[in-house]
Amino acid sequence: MTQLELRATDSTFMYSYQAFEVNTGCHGTWVQRQDTVYLRCAPEAFPVQLSSGYLNNRMPTAIVRRGNRIRLNGAMLKRVR
Repeated sequence: MTQLELRATDSTFMYSYQAFEVNTGCHGTWVQRQDTVYLRCAPEAFPVQLSSGYLNNRMPTAIVRRGNRIRLNGAMLKRVR
């Protein structure tokens, strides 16, 4: 399951991804340019970087689609609230 929460008030986000026994994600800031949302994950402490759930791609890109949908890392996300 993939979840992405974009907060318009302060341009921050929370991203989480769960598959089998792996839980990963990050939080940080985002900016939108046309139909693309650029995410920048906040730096993590060194021990976290060694964990199996560490998100290596620290700058994921999301594409805004019609109907309040976003494509992120191959997953199509839809608005839930």
